[in-house]
Amino acid sequence: MELIILDKMEKLQAFLNEGNEYFANLDFNQALECYQRGVELDPQQAVFWNCLGNTYYRKEDFNHAIECYQKVVEIDPKDVVAWNNMGNAYTYSNNEGDFERSVNCFQKALEINPQYAHAWFNLGNYHKSIGEIDQAIQSYQKTIEIDDQYAPAWFNLGNIYQDRKVYDQAIECYQKALAINPDMENVKNNLEMAVSKFLF
Repeated sequence: MELIILDKMEKLQAFLNEGNEYFANLDFNQALECYQRGVELDPQQAVFWNCLGNTYYRKEDFNHAIECYQKVVEIDPKDVVAWNNMGNAYTYSNNEGDFERSVNCFQKALEINPQYAHAWFNLGNYHKSIGEIDQAIQSYQKTIEIDDQYAPAWFNLGNIYQDRKVYDQAIECYQKALAINPDMENVKNNLEMAVSKFLF
């Protein structure tokens, strides 16, 4: 029996490694085949459902991604990454009501782990998209309170301040983002705009 279990675990690891290699090389169809074989061998392995979800997400097949992430949280209801990823998939799917479902996923992730910066960031994006700007600011501030190296949160916060014509705070946020990632061209462009408006 021990040998059979070991053989099964070795096969699962091989499917996972092969799928991850295909995924890294952007060969998503081959990656899906490997992860699917893992699911067929053991449907209770959440990692394969999660990988399937991530691969469908990269293929912009958001409905299938959601189904896979739902499988993950059925197996492990406290998988904060799966809740967050499912929220992202709901955000981009075109089904009625899914955009609202996304916020429930982000909030669920934060119930499980209030220190999960990605969920705070995504929650901020949700609030910003529906015009709840004060809540968006709070969410982005919470993101960088947890992880002050989270460049996209600094950038989005800078954009809000620029929209509100609070140019000194916008400049500060853009500078923080560029200090973390100097290659963000959109940040450079927005920083130049904010500086020109602040000076003139």
